[in-house]
Amino acid sequence: MQTVVDLGANIGLSATYFSELFPDAKILCIEPLAENQNVLRVNARKNWKLISCAISGEDGSASFGVSKWWGSGSIVDTIWRRRQALNNRFESTLAMAPRKVAAVTLDTLIAEHNIDSIDVLKMDIEGAEESVFAGSLNWLHSVRVLLIEIHDKYVDSNRIREILKARRFIRVGLGSPMGCEVYVNGELAVFEVEDKSD
Repeated sequence: MQTVVDLGANIGLSATYFSELFPDAKILCIEPLAENQNVLRVNARKNWKLISCAISGEDGSASFGVSKWWGSGSIVDTIWRRRQALNNRFESTLAMAPRKVAAVTLDTLIAEHNIDSIDVLKMDIEGAEESVFAGSLNWLHSVRVLLIEIHDKYVDSNRIREILKARRFIRVGLGSPMGCEVYVNGELAVFEVEDKSD
């Protein structure tokens, strides 16, 4: 059975897409905001497991910058403040008070939910990917395919890509339908992919 982990599940659009691709997969939907979780529950399918937390480089809690537009928010304070300062963004016009959410590392998530391997890991966590890649990278060993939205305007995207390359993750194609970069773990792949990133 496939295991799909959707980090930043929001209201379940990506999870729905994965369910269509992999109808027998177990899908873990990681979403910290209660408003998104309410819609996620309505959209949920039998094979989804909803987990209420944010993903970070360390365990604990985080201050989540939110607005009345629930499609965007971040636990990275500098990103939230930069977005709030722009008049053309919902974070400015619809801003609300930040709220505390539980935050866990990927290592903790994997251990707490007895995940042996992750066939597909989707990561769209609004800039928190930088802290994830600055922390323990043990979780990378269990990931076969990584779909990641790297928020280039806010994070050191080259550093993340260098880490992935050093860990034998190979970028394939031009992206996914969700606007993410697609990487295959070269150590776990059952096929050879030519690395043309240089």
